[in-house]
Amino acid sequence: FVTTYTMADDGSVAVEGKLTPLRQDIPPPFRVGLAFAMPTDIDTLEWYGRGPHESYVDRKTSAPIGLWRGAIAAQNHDYIRPQETGNKVDVRWMELSGAGRGLRVSGDAPLMINALAFPYADLDRHVPGTWKSTDVIPHGQVTLLIDGAQWGVGGDTQWSEVGKPLAKYRVPLAPIRFAFRLTPFAGAGT
Repeated sequence: FVTTYTMADDGSVAVEGKLTPLRQDIPPPFRVGLAFAMPTDIDTLEWYGRGPHESYVDRKTSAPIGLWRGAIAAQNHDYIRPQETGNKVDVRWMELSGAGRGLRVSGDAPLMINALAFPYADLDRHVPGTWKSTDVIPHGQVTLLIDGAQWGVGGDTQWSEVGKPLAKYRVPLAPIRFAFRLTPFAGAGT
């Protein structure tokens, strides 16, 4: 995976990610993207894409494309156990803001973006019965995930023998390129 950052004189940064599989005897990736940590006073997001609730490549028809706004702390869903949550697909742009400043993410093509009010590692598996979704609370950092590709969640009656989503909702083991621009701003944003 090669990431290229190109600074512009307006303070924005063009980011390009390229995945090139070096072997064909490895499993395909579950997601291809980048993760960023942001300060906790960034507390609001606004996006043009699918919403207002979470969406994934195989779970998006109930989420119309529109302009949405909400608190970052309200983006995760209280599942029975902590797991992948809060993703947004078909995002043309997203702004994260707070404390009089913000960051705009805009893609060359629609992206999958997730903003959570806690470190992403809080969703890691623990010993069964020792960690529940109500234990995941805002703290430490805002996590921003920007993906060019990501598996669907599965869960239909077409599951394979090991619970994988349908093949059309999986990331192939093939070269993948995605690009976006990070642009800082002052004020509340759009």
